[in-house]
Amino acid sequence: MPRRDNSLFSGLFFEKSAESDFSDFQLHKKINGFSGFQAQKLAKLKDDLALKMPVDELIELRKAFRKNPPTVMALKIIDDYRSSARACFTEELSEIRLSGGNPHIMKALKKYEELKKRFSPDTPRNISEIGLMTRNVAGREKESVFFGGGRTQAECETFDKGKRVGYYSSIITKWDEADLRAERRAAVEAVLYGFEPQAFFTDAADTTRMDEFNEYAESLAMAAYGYCRGTEKTVKATALGISEIPRIGSGMPDMGDKIILLQLKDVERAALTSLRQFLKEAGISVKRAINNDVGFLNGLFALNYGFDADVSETEIFGETGEELFLEKRVDLVTLVVRRGRVKQVLALTSKYGFAAAVVGRFTSRASFRLMNKGAELTSIDMAAIYYADYDFRNYNLGSVSEPYKIISAEADLKSMLKNVGDVGDMNACQGGKTVVGTLLGVSQNTASEAGVVKPGFSGFGNAVNAVSLAEPQTGGDIFTRAVNTALNAVMKLVATGISIYNIQLNPAFLLPEGSFERGKLLEYALGVFYLENALSLNSLGYGTARSKDISSPQLRMQATGYSGDGALIDGIFKSGYKIYKIGIPRDEFGIPDFKFILKLAAQININASTENLLAARLISGSVAEAVVAGTAGDRLGFSFSGKLSAQGENLSDLLLALDDAEEFAAFDPEYIGVVDDSGRIKSALFNVTHSELNRASARYPFELNPGQRTAAAPVTQKAVALRSHSVAMPKLMIIHDDFASEGAFIRAATEHGFAVSSLRISRDYVINAENLRSVRESILSSDMLVICGRNAYGTYSNCGKMAQLIKAPVVTDAINELLYRNEGLILSTGLGSKILGEMGLLSRGSAEYSGVSGISFSGKKRIDRSPKLPGIRISNHYSPMLSEVKLRGRYFVAPGGAEMGLRVEKNTLLELQTSGQIAAQFIDPTGMPTLAFPYNPFESDMAIAALSSPDGRVLGFFCLPEKTAFLRGGNDLIDIVFRSSYQYFSARG
Repeated sequence: MPRRDNSLFSGLFFEKSAESDFSDFQLHKKINGFSGFQAQKLAKLKDDLALKMPVDELIELRKAFRKNPPTVMALKIIDDYRSSARACFTEELSEIRLSGGNPHIMKALKKYEELKKRFSPDTPRNISEIGLMTRNVAGREKESVFFGGGRTQAECETFDKGKRVGYYSSIITKWDEADLRAERRAAVEAVLYGFEPQAFFTDAADTTRMDEFNEYAESLAMAAYGYCRGTEKTVKATALGISEIPRIGSGMPDMGDKIILLQLKDVERAALTSLRQFLKEAGISVKRAINNDVGFLNGLFALNYGFDADVSETEIFGETGEELFLEKRVDLVTLVVRRGRVKQVLALTSKYGFAAAVVGRFTSRASFRLMNKGAELTSIDMAAIYYADYDFRNYNLGSVSEPYKIISAEADLKSMLKNVGDVGDMNACQGGKTVVGTLLGVSQNTASEAGVVKPGFSGFGNAVNAVSLAEPQTGGDIFTRAVNTALNAVMKLVATGISIYNIQLNPAFLLPEGSFERGKLLEYALGVFYLENALSLNSLGYGTARSKDISSPQLRMQATGYSGDGALIDGIFKSGYKIYKIGIPRDEFGIPDFKFILKLAAQININASTENLLAARLISGSVAEAVVAGTAGDRLGFSFSGKLSAQGENLSDLLLALDDAEEFAAFDPEYIGVVDDSGRIKSALFNVTHSELNRASARYPFELNPGQRTAAAPVTQKAVALRSHSVAMPKLMIIHDDFASEGAFIRAATEHGFAVSSLRISRDYVINAENLRSVRESILSSDMLVICGRNAYGTYSNCGKMAQLIKAPVVTDAINELLYRNEGLILSTGLGSKILGEMGLLSRGSAEYSGVSGISFSGKKRIDRSPKLPGIRISNHYSPMLSEVKLRGRYFVAPGGAEMGLRVEKNTLLELQTSGQIAAQFIDPTGMPTLAFPYNPFESDMAIAALSSPDGRVLGFFCLPEKTAFLRGGNDLIDIVFRSSYQYFSARG
C-alpha cells in the first residue's frame, strides 16, 4: 500500500513494490539508463513489475517519460488504465501532458482538462451538489453529462456559495454500461493528480459491480463506501470526491470523550485553511472531525474516520433534487474531543473565531448522551439502532446560532424570537442560521401536560423530535416541558404584538428501516405541538417509513373523521344540537392562520364553561383528526388536519354546537343544520353527506383545459383623481359586521395616519331615524368610508340590516356627498361590495335609490369549499387607492361569501373593461387570469376580483383581502391600499 509523505508535495506517492525488488530510484535508472531501446531489458522490467502492456507500448511510454520518469505506483496505474481502456493505448499517450516542476506526478489527460474547464474549475462544489453522472454513453465523442440533485449546469454554477464546503475541481465521473472503465479512469486521474480520493458507488440492482469497484478502490488506497438499497427504481450513481481536509486522529471514540459542535465563520477556501490550521494546532486533543454537510451522525461510526464526503439522499433515490429534510449544514463540524482536553479545544475555537458548544459525551463506544448545560437530556443506544444498512445521515442534532447558545428558558426564547419578529419566519435569521434547533427527546403520555399524545411506541422507538427550549430536564419530561415552555412564550409574544408567521420544523427520521413507521411517530407529537399552540407548520416529516414518494412534505394524521353518509363523529354531537361551521383561513401553501386560531381557541375557552358551547370538532372529509384535550375540557377538542389526499388538498372546517352563535360572530359561523336522532345533520340548506365531502376534496382544479383561461383586463392609462386640498390626518369610518375585518382595517389605517371610528351592524342593531341621522353625520365628517361584510363561510346573520342601512336615502345622500363634495374615498369588501355594486356605485360611480343595478349577484350556494386561498392580480393603477400597488402584482386573499356570485351583462362588462374599471382579476398559480374555481369563486366571465368606479374613488373587492393581511407583513394588500389612500389625501391637485 502506498504511504503519504507530507514533507513533499501534496499527493506524492512512493512505494517499494511488493511484487518486485525495484524501488522508484531503480525504476528511474532502468528507464533512462539503457540505450538502443533494448527490448529484452524492457521485457524483463515488464515481468518484474507484472505489467500487462506489451513491450512495444512500454517503449512508447519510455519516450514520453524520458525526462520525467514515473513512480512504480504511477506506472502500475497507467498499466491498469491501459488494460481497461477501449482505445489503443498508444493513441492516448499523445494526450498525456507532463509537469516539468514535479517529475513524480503525471497530469490528467487533455480531455479531462477540457471537461474541467466546461465545469468552471474556479467554482467551488462538493460531491453532494454536483454528483456528476454520465448515462447511456454511446461512444467517446457522445458524452451525456447529468447533474445530481436535479440541477442543471447553470444551476450548479450559480448555487449559493454559502453552502459549498469543498473545492473538488478534480472530480470526473463517467458511466459506461459495459465495464468499469469510467470509475477506474476517474480514480486514476485523481490519484495521479495528487489528491486523496474517496469513492461512492451505488447500484441498487447489481451488488457485484459495487463489490468489484470497492476491491479496485482498496488497491489504490481509496476510502470506498457502498450503498445498496431496494427501491422502486434501479439507481446507478458513481461519484468520486477529493478530500482537501487532512485526516486527523484515529480509532473509535472512548467513554468520556466529548462531542463539540463547531461552526465556521464562512465556507470559502479561507475558512477551510483556518480549519486546517485549527485541527493542526489542536493536534492530539481532537480524535475525529466530521463534516455536518450530511448530518450530525454521518461518519461518526463509519469504517473510515476524518472528513467524509457523501452522495446526497436525492442521488441515492434517483429523485429530482428536493433535499427536503436532510438539514445539511456545511458550516458545521462535529469534533470528538479526548476527555480532559475540552478546555484547550474551546480556547482554540475562540482564537480562530469559531462558534462552539459541547453538546454531549460518549458513555461507551456504542452510545452517547446529548447534554444541555451539563445536564443529560437523553441517552441514545447506538447499538440498538445501528446496523449495516442504516443510513446515519438522516440524523440531526440541530443548528448552531452565532454565538452558539442552547435556549434554556422563556426569557431566552423571547430574546431569540425578538430578532425575527419583524421578519415573520423563524428560519429567516442572518446567514440562514436556525433560531430553534431540534433535539432528540423522549415523549411522555402525560395528558395533563401535553394533551392526548398516543404515538403508539414500539420496541426501542421511544424517540421523537422536540425543540431545545426547556429548562434542563431528564427522561420523559423533555418533550412535554420543552414544547409547553417554548410555545407558551410564543403565545405571549403574539399577544404583545410580535408577528410570527411560520415556525419550520424539519424532523429527521429517528428510527431504522423496518422497525416502525416513522411518520406515525411524528404525526401525533407535531400535531399536538401545533394544536396546543396554534402555530403554522411547514416542511413536516414524511407520513410513511422511508417513503419512496419523497415529494409530499405534509403532516399526515391517522384517519378518523366522518363515518357513513353524513354521520357525525361518534358521541360528540347529540340529537337536537344546532351545528355551525367556521372556516379557517389559510395562506397560499394551505397553512392555517394561527392568529385566527388563537382567537378562536380563546373564544372556545371562554364559552367552555357555559351552556352556549356544547361541543366542538374539526371535520374535513377523510382527513384525520388529532384531538387535544385540555383546551376547554375533556369533552371539547380543537383539531388541525394535515394532508388530505394525494392531490395535496387540505380542507378543514370547525363544527360547533352552539345555542347562540352571536358569541362567535367575529368568526363568521355558518349555520348548517340540526343533528337528528341518527347522528346526521339535518339542514334546511343542504344535507352534508360523505359523498359531498369527497367531492369537496377532489383534485385541485388547476386549469384542465385552455377554455378556462381568459385574457387579462387591459390596462387603461388615465389620470388618477386628485384632491383640491390636502388633509393632515384623514378621518376613516368603518361600517362592518365582522370584528376580524374591522381589526385588520383599524391596524392598517392607524399605521398610515388615519383617525378611525367604527360601527358594527349586528342582528340586534335598530334602524331608526336617530341611528340613521347619526350614521349620516359620521359619514359626512369622514374623509374615507370602509364597508366590510362577513367572510366566505358566514351566513350574514344581520338579516340584511347592513344593506338596509346603506341603501337608506339619508345614508345614500351622505355617501354621494362624501364622494363628490368632500372628494372622499370608499373601500368595500365582501358583502359591502355586493351592496355598493347593487347601488351602482361600482359601475356608474353614483348611488341610486331606484334599485337599478349596473351589475348583479347570484345567490348560488357553494357547498364545495377550497382550502387554497384565491390569488388575485392588480390590473391597473386607476383608483387612487391602488397608486402604490405594483402593477400586475399578485396577492392572496380570502374568498367572498356564498352570495357573491358576480354576474355582469356582456355589454356592461365591455364598458367596464374599456373604462379600466376592472381593478383586479382572479389568477391561477402561474399568474394568469382564470375562470377555474377557486381562483374565480364567483364565476364571473372575466374572473373579476375587484371593480372601481369610473373616477376610481370607489373600490370594491369581491374577495376579502383584509382576511389575509397578516400573511404579508408590511407588504400586504390592505396596507398598500391605505398607504395609497393616505398619499391621495396628503397630496393636492
